[in-house]
Amino acid sequence: MKNVQEIIIEKNLEFILPRYKLYNNMTIEVKTAVVVHLYYLDKFNDYWDYLKNICYEIDIYLISSNPDLLKRAEEQKNALNKSNIYLIKKENRGRDISALLVAFGKKIYEYEYTCFIHDKKEKFVKHKQDILFWNENLWENMIGSDEHIKNILYIFENNPNIGLLVPPKPSGDHIRSDFRDSWGPNYNNTVRLAEELGLNCQFDSEISPVALGSVFWCRTSALYKLFEREWVYEDFTPEPLPIDGTISHAIERIFPFVAQDAGFDTGIVMNEYYAAKYQHNLIRNMSKIFDILDSVLGISSKVKFWEYEAKIEKVCEYFDQHENTYIYGAGKGSKQCLKALQLNGKIPKGAIITKNTLGTKDYLGIPLIELNDYEHKEQNGIIISIINEAYINEVVEILSERNIKDYIIY
Repeated sequence: MKNVQEIIIEKNLEFILPRYKLYNNMTIEVKTAVVVHLYYLDKFNDYWDYLKNICYEIDIYLISSNPDLLKRAEEQKNALNKSNIYLIKKENRGRDISALLVAFGKKIYEYEYTCFIHDKKEKFVKHKQDILFWNENLWENMIGSDEHIKNILYIFENNPNIGLLVPPKPSGDHIRSDFRDSWGPNYNNTVRLAEELGLNCQFDSEISPVALGSVFWCRTSALYKLFEREWVYEDFTPEPLPIDGTISHAIERIFPFVAQDAGFDTGIVMNEYYAAKYQHNLIRNMSKIFDILDSVLGISSKVKFWEYEAKIEKVCEYFDQHENTYIYGAGKGSKQCLKALQLNGKIPKGAIITKNTLGTKDYLGIPLIELNDYEHKEQNGIIISIINEAYINEVVEILSERNIKDYIIY
């Protein structure tokens, strides 16, 4: 059995949908619900703009523990004369997860397809723009427009193997979960929950979970095992909720594994509007990453990135085969080579240069040795760490003239 993330890549289960254009003239003929948990009154109008445009064929459940927010929702509902909106008050415990599993709970069995979505707010000022972009990710890619919703239902209807559709992982300047390590301290508690639910699925601590944020569209039958458990508010940690490590954080990550156990795949979905912004943000971040990698380690392109591990393995193996190892050069390439060696716990005996014009006897913490002062011994190794190929050839000739043949090029 493969991990959920591996299956998504293998089957190419990523869907980019048009924002205001239908795949076909699909009508909604199956019972469908959008379940919403809201808490922050100051952002209510932003979310209501999405909800009020959902077509009448879909039932909307707005769940909150904030009485002022529910009052505002009641007023807006009455003003619009929307009979497909139902308001539910919940306890202030378990946040969005208890809204879904306790307040809504077994009612999910009444629907063939269900969307669950909730609000988010930054805990720290520096995260404000990231959380705004994350909110846009969740709401645009789940219920961004009536056409978008119908296109999502079209995917389910025409792909019976798909049980869950989730938005892409969040991306931002201060959020690291877009690429790696989004288990945090939640791997073990998620595995324990899977065992409790009797799930047969593939976990891997080295592969980040697909879903973050507990926001999704599902084929209801894909999540039966999660809803079969009799959840109560007391199952959840009281407020203030810790940042990580609770049952809520395990449930947040387990949805795709519940679907896998039920025999369904998980897909990632976004609309074209968000996809364009996501790509721009991704390219900007990758450009900055490669600037830093190039400056520190000399990784300036994807080719060098994929070659880097083999390259470092080669120089470290060479280093270990010699009693004394030196680098040749004192420029950008040597700085990168020295840094790479240091990261692997290997400190060269010194840096050799043809002629010392730097006015110092030290190079980044190791001795700087002019070639005329270097005494080569049989047990010595030299790593030529120069970027310019012409200079590399000159150094090779210089070493050859001195009958030094034991060297490698970084």
